[in-house]
Amino acid sequence: MSLDAKDLVPIRDHLHNLDLSKPENLALYKYWHRIYFAGEEGYEDLAYDDKTGKSVREKPDVEGNVTVGIGFNMNRGEQAKDEWEDAFQGEERAPDFDAVKTGKRRLTHAQITKLFDNAIQKREKQLSRIYGAQWSKLRANERLAIESAYYTGPRTVNGRSRFYAHMKKYDETGDEQYLQKAIVEIERFSNPDKNKGIASRRKAEGQMLRSMECPLYSKPGEPRCPKRPLAVKEGETVLPRGVDTWQRPSSAQDEQYYIWRTQGDERVRPLCRSHANRVFSWTNPTIAFKPGEAKYCRCTAEPVPHLVTVVPNRVTSVKKGEQRVYTYTEDDFWALWRSLMRLREQTERLLHDREQHHAA
Repeated sequence: MSLDAKDLVPIRDHLHNLDLSKPENLALYKYWHRIYFAGEEGYEDLAYDDKTGKSVREKPDVEGNVTVGIGFNMNRGEQAKDEWEDAFQGEERAPDFDAVKTGKRRLTHAQITKLFDNAIQKREKQLSRIYGAQWSKLRANERLAIESAYYTGPRTVNGRSRFYAHMKKYDETGDEQYLQKAIVEIERFSNPDKNKGIASRRKAEGQMLRSMECPLYSKPGEPRCPKRPLAVKEGETVLPRGVDTWQRPSSAQDEQYYIWRTQGDERVRPLCRSHANRVFSWTNPTIAFKPGEAKYCRCTAEPVPHLVTVVPNRVTSVKKGEQRVYTYTEDDFWALWRSLMRLREQTERLLHDREQHHAA
């Protein structure tokens, strides 16, 4: 499974302006990090064959690599076992490596998260040594793209790669042409075997690297959330965290629009997550509830800064007597269709796994 552009762009825009030196932003980065990798690698609590997609219970004779969690390859010999032991060190009921690999035991969500975070932390340390001082200057979305490429093909982005040379020039000069060259390098020249899965992965990484397309693009050496006029589409454009330090609007503008902010953790409900960091009108008829109104909702409404100009949503409401008629575009229909298809696919997979579990 691979994320499409409609999934990738919001993640990229959520991450671009985050200052990862702040603990609360680092927690947000890790959250979106898992969302991205789960979309690219899959998310499975039962070990499976990464070539056929079938669980090792269903088909013990594996053709590819035995994988579990978020892309954790269990066929890497002692390296995989060492990472496993490091991730679950000190845990009283740590999952047995061989029991999980043979499909005799499932992983919990907490264990999948711990295993993934540990694997990523090791690779981040390696990349920090490779990129040196430049690593901390990279925007969060750029780091995520590099980590993704390094996860599947370390040579693609290591210190001897052309990609690395382009990114170093971009850091030194701030010239977008070097970022563009790095994107071309990763999308077109990092998959010599023409593997379809890798090609899809590299395309996603290229999309994640396109910092220049972010609503509030900032170059190396600039403030991560530079103050400048910004036009946003209601309900669409991601307004990054950090603009809350900008000057507040007049009371009249404050009453018209707000920014939907979530807590940015795994307890956020899907509907709230889809609204996160976007601007809405208080009178928008398509919003089921306002931030904090629903039961257990921890979201807040943040005022829109005066430098931000809001472009009204294409969704309109026309009053006819006591009724309201809502008009939508064809894009809205297909966006809903894609969401329904994803939901159906996830439901069918869960039902299948449950039947296999009961049958075993």
